[in-house]
Amino acid sequence: PDFRQKNGTQEQNIIAKEAKLYRQNYCGCLYALTMQRETQDRFADELTSPISKQIQPNSIEYKIELYQKRAELEDKNVEYEIVKERFLNWRLLFGIVKAKKRTIISHILPYSTIKSGYSRGRIDKKIGNVYQFSRNEIKFIDIAYYNKLANSNYQNTLELLFNPPSFERELQVRMAINKNFYDLSSIIVVDTIPKEKLEIKIDTKIYEDVKEKLIEIF
Repeated sequence: PDFRQKNGTQEQNIIAKEAKLYRQNYCGCLYALTMQRETQDRFADELTSPISKQIQPNSIEYKIELYQKRAELEDKNVEYEIVKERFLNWRLLFGIVKAKKRTIISHILPYSTIKSGYSRGRIDKKIGNVYQFSRNEIKFIDIAYYNKLANSNYQNTLELLFNPPSFERELQVRMAINKNFYDLSSIIVVDTIPKEKLEIKIDTKIYEDVKEKLIEIF
């Protein structure tokens, strides 16, 4: 039988919503996803994962974690609701900082962007513990100041790069520096602040998105 006939698809949606089931909006194959995202003019973030293993908002890992939590609540007979919220999502596709063709190990905080994805210049001033780049509103902090803001104890930036705190914790670090929810300036963490002329390339995607949130009912 064709269960899609006579409003069958709508009925499926209603039943799935009542049962709080996860329903992805594509068949599951790479080709269908790519075609759908191109039609929607949306970034296919399902095909990306950061080398840091940090769980990104609305990523596959985020969804797995959410539904694992849901299963735990059901096992404990804890009531919950799953609600959706619209937000501005962000993905870092590529980032590099160079001085005289030498790569400087760096960590780029969430929601960092650069106009045209490229900048060249020097750090020309310091305000408090934040170093200001001469162009494109870029800021630098050293690992010591990052540790202070994040309440962490990283020995160097390389350790941070491959074992960062949660995405939410890094947003708090960003907020402590900028004190502005709408600031998309790049913030870059390094071991020590470089004095040479720098070349910076950062390729990011910022896009509207919708994610699910799990809310426990007490």
